[in-house]
This record gives sequence, structure tokens and C-alpha cells, in this order.
Amino acid sequence: MPAPIEEYALAYVVGAAESLPITDAYVRSKEMLEALGEISKNHLLRHDADKFVDVPSVANSFAAALEAGKVFDYTSDGWAGEYVRFRANRYPKFREQFLAADAVHGTSMRVGKRFYPDVFRSYLEREIMGDNIISIADDLKVDVAPAADRMVPFNHNAPDYQEIAKGIAELHEELRGANDLEIHEDEKDRILRSLSSASLLWDAAQLKAMQIKVGVVMAVEDAIAAFGSTVRVVAAALLVDMIKAFVRNHAGIDLDKI
Repeated sequence: MPAPIEEYALAYVVGAAESLPITDAYVRSKEMLEALGEISKNHLLRHDADKFVDVPSVANSFAAALEAGKVFDYTSDGWAGEYVRFRANRYPKFREQFLAADAVHGTSMRVGKRFYPDVFRSYLEREIMGDNIISIADDLKVDVAPAADRMVPFNHNAPDYQEIAKGIAELHEELRGANDLEIHEDEKDRILRSLSSASLLWDAAQLKAMQIKVGVVMAVEDAIAAFGSTVRVVAAALLVDMIKAFVRNHAGIDLDKI
């Protein structure tokens, strides 16, 4: 079993954060954790990993590592309580020593830039979409036929594959920028997360047909519902048809029948 995804996330954040935009004033421990959480989230969202990584856990581990590396100063008062201060001049040495001793970072240096995108995509496919796919189908009362477990190969150079990938990305950005939707902001955020997950899934080498139906098609259909009766629905509906045609043409599977 690989290490928890939060350990990979911490190695990624420390590797990406050459410096930390944290005040050098004394603050409460809670405020320090909030700052580390925001920094971690900002780095992880580059891969949309902030949607499924436990960011507070990463922040806590980050703080513990910084404390062990003596990057913090502490002071306290009987009435006011305890304060912590970040010493920026100590961070470069801490970072160098942390990364030199971290096995995940060592692997990332050997593999190169694709390592962390591969890690986060694999986690999403296996832990979120893979393990939960049957329970999701049960909740939706989907009759899982044998075709649902068949793999659909992706040729990333194929024009129809690239057109769908572009369509999912454009749909995500259009929904993100839409301010005339008749849905709650929380629902909009949920659909945006679903589209981010769909984009990550579509970047895989292959997927089960049911993963495409639940993880990709349904995310686009949720966006269609969010757009209501606007003209944007037409383009999103065409994207659903393109995905279904892709699966039918490349794997001989009719998504409407699984």
C-alpha cells in the first residue's frame, strides 16, 4: 500500500514553496495553521488536488515539521497565552533538509514533472472514483451490466478525444465565470468539483465504461441542469453526445444501456 495521499501532498507543497508568505509577527497557533492551510491549498489547487486531499491534515503535518526543524519561536504570557512566530531566515535550511530526507520527494526528482500529476490522478481514479463507483451506481439505481466493467482505451492524440478534453475544460471555465445561474453557490461549487474530477479522469490511459458514465457524463449533465434554459445548454448537450459516441466508436459500448 502506498503512503497516505496527504504525505505526498506535503512533499509536493514543501517542494513547491521556496518561501512562505507568513508574517514575522507573533500570532496564535490557530492563525499559523490557517496560514499554512491556505498556502497548502494554493499549491494543491494547481492540480485540483485541494478538492480531495485533507488540507487541514497537511497543514498540521507542515506545522509539526516546521516545529521539529526549529523554524518557529514561541513566547507566552500568563494572561494572554501562547504565541508562535515564523522565522523566514530558517526556512531555506529546513526545506533543504526536509526534502533531502523525504522519500516521496526523492522519487519525484527521479521521475520529473509528471510525477505529482500522475500521483493525484491515480489517487482520484482508484480511491475516489474506483472504490466508490459501485456504491454510486447503487444510489442512482443504475443496473450495472457486464459492459459497465469493460475498459475504454484513450488515444490522447485522437481528434475526438482532444475535442472532448477541450470541451470539458471550457465547460468548467464557463460555469466558473457564470453569475446568472439559478442555483445556490454551494451547488455551483459541487458541480465545478465534479467537472474538475471529470477532467482528471479523462486524462487517464483508460477507464471503465461505468466510470465514464458516472464520473464524466453525469458531471456534464449536472452542468446542463445548472445552466437551465440558456443557450449554453446546447454546447454542453453536444458534449454529452460526443462522449457517448466516443465510447461507442472506440469500445462498442452504449452508455445509455448500462
